[in-house]
Amino acid sequence: MVRYRIRASFRSAASIGAILIVAGLFAVPVRSSPGEAAGRIDAGNLYANERAWPHRTRLAIDWMPPGADGSLRSGTRAVVVRVDGDGTARLDFGRLGRYQVPVGATDLVSRANEIAAGNRSKHQPNFLDVVAARTWKVSPDAPPRPNARLASKRWFVSVFGDSEAESFGSIARAITQAQVPLDVEVIVFAQGAPSDRQVYERLAALEWWVSFSIAHVTPAITRTLFGPETGFPLVAVFSPEGRLALRIDDPAAQGEALTRSLDAFFRASAKAGHEVESEGPTP
Repeated sequence: MVRYRIRASFRSAASIGAILIVAGLFAVPVRSSPGEAAGRIDAGNLYANERAWPHRTRLAIDWMPPGADGSLRSGTRAVVVRVDGDGTARLDFGRLGRYQVPVGATDLVSRANEIAAGNRSKHQPNFLDVVAARTWKVSPDAPPRPNARLASKRWFVSVFGDSEAESFGSIARAITQAQVPLDVEVIVFAQGAPSDRQVYERLAALEWWVSFSIAHVTPAITRTLFGPETGFPLVAVFSPEGRLALRIDDPAAQGEALTRSLDAFFRASAKAGHEVESEGPTP
């Protein structure tokens, strides 16, 4: 089992959002984590304590998904995709669906307190656990990228869109022109791609040497991370725990504005002192 330690804090609660708003960019900054809350974790500060988010949770009550014919019963298990700043968590119930569920309808808080107290373990950060880093490649013939290498990354710039579309090239150019730090991983989740080789050849034609998701698992990963109402293309920046820190809709239409959005985000992150530490497997 892999043990790891993550320390994440934003000393300025709205630093990233403020910079992007002042810059007048067409990005949607998702509320930055205001830092680790003192004392016991509760529903109000769970979002701020992302390192304590568990990998799994259960419903604590019967809960009716929007538009569903029946309730999910108390005790139903789910994978924790992320906690959002609106008091909900995105949960994957497998064949039962994927939903935004109120934190209070789950046992997330009790499990988070167990992790914070050292009574429950986590083998890796949530984003890697959910997205499965072993599904990321750099060429069709290369082995998947190892989790240990990716666990030390600070942010994951995730690009969702049709890699064959003409607009995809403008997204690639804009991200290439951004000052992306070395401890940030860029990943392409090509929508509708029939094969890894097609994705790789498209990236090679653009001279964009970044990781990409294996074609046959990309649809499932996309459905896990975003609801059916989500439009593509989009660029999302996730923390190692899966916190959605920045979302940029319709990035192809933005051109240089996309570059400026990412640059502003990374400057704000560095200024706020966001730190990530990881340890490899213990003997």
